[in-house]
Amino acid sequence: MPVYAFTIALSAFLLFLVQPIVARQILPWFGGSAAVWTTCMLFFQLALWAGCAYSDLVVSQFDAAWR
Repeated sequence: MPVYAFTIALSAFLLFLVQPIVARQILPWFGGSAAVWTTCMLFFQLALWAGCAYSDLVVSQFDAAWR
């Protein structure tokens, strides 16, 4: 169980570490406006939500199959 908790914490840390770095790197390419920064943050948050929804779907499907 501690291995899973460590893996989840590490993945969350890396996600929130990479998110601003990537956004700051592509910001000048698209004009550097606040709308670009907001779009980057929205994309990463939607990707995080999609990953959570996918994992919930997979767990619910496997849970039903194991019964």
